[in-house]
Amino acid sequence: MNVMRKILGILAVLLLCTAFMGACSGAVFTVTENVAVNPSGPVSPGDKVTAKVTFEIPKNTLGITEEFSLKTDLDNAVWSIKVYQGDSKIYVTTLYTPALSGLVLHYPDQKVTLVVSLTGYVKSSSKGDEITVLTIDATGTKAGGNYVSSPQYVNDPDDLKGNLEELNNRVKTTEGRIGVYAGYGFDTTSLTQKITQVKSYINTAISAQSTDLSKAFSNINSAKSVLDSVDMSLAKTGLDVTKKNMGQIENVANALYEKGWDDDARFLEGEVTLMEITYDSLDKDYKSKTAPDAAKLDKLVADSYDTLDEANKLLESANNPLILKILPFIGGGIVIAGAVVGIIFLIRRRRANSWDELG
Repeated sequence: MNVMRKILGILAVLLLCTAFMGACSGAVFTVTENVAVNPSGPVSPGDKVTAKVTFEIPKNTLGITEEFSLKTDLDNAVWSIKVYQGDSKIYVTTLYTPALSGLVLHYPDQKVTLVVSLTGYVKSSSKGDEITVLTIDATGTKAGGNYVSSPQYVNDPDDLKGNLEELNNRVKTTEGRIGVYAGYGFDTTSLTQKITQVKSYINTAISAQSTDLSKAFSNINSAKSVLDSVDMSLAKTGLDVTKKNMGQIENVANALYEKGWDDDARFLEGEVTLMEITYDSLDKDYKSKTAPDAAKLDKLVADSYDTLDEANKLLESANNPLILKILPFIGGGIVIAGAVVGIIFLIRRRRANSWDELG
């Protein structure tokens, strides 16, 4: 069993080394400054993109017959390579098809540092796909290793109209949700201000759609980002108030048990249990930085308020016995009965007096 655990541990380390692409000691090179790509998010066809990365090659690890391959998905790419032996710059070049030979990078007595810069343009054929701006490939060397920048989505101009429609629909839905939460008594001023900001981004995107595609998509992405933050704010508010309401309902259930209203107390406990199942699922999403399902969350919040209202009514009934509830009606009945008896008495007396006068 111990041997198996050691084997599994070694495999885990090897997998981590592969995942971090050179961050472990077994790789040819170590990235000392992660690739800086500008722009770093979604891009559009024709956009100019730049990248820069710094990495080191340990001494005596690269033979003169081996080479580094630098790749990009950009079009018309131009590379600038600076090579340092220790702290001294020894080599600077501009390349169009970069492949760094071990003849240049082989220095047995010292580490070698490379600063690689890249400029290129997003291909029109990449629209709707993801691109990798920079790949450093040393898999053909004796120690192996590679580095790949984060993938970036290329906006599709044909999707612009659909994105705007989707955004406008989402704004309407979000405004409706904000109104509901305001009705519960929450301060939604900051959320309303964010919606105003979103609308400004949308208007800018509409204005730029025919002249500056990148600007249009940039504003669309900014609008989506702000809406995401609104969703998360509403999620936190909804989850917090639901948890509070469930706690109050449980308190009422305990009070009902003390008064002997066991059936009603068990009913409330069952309702809380059902709400907790949904709450835990939505809270798990929220804690993982994912906006919970809005429809499920809003229904849960509404159910928690409705159940709390019902619980308070039950507690009020338990605190006020039935005799106290019907006492006003009993008192009213007594008064009415007294009045009827009095009227009958007066009528009889009047009739008696009438017969005496005739006799």
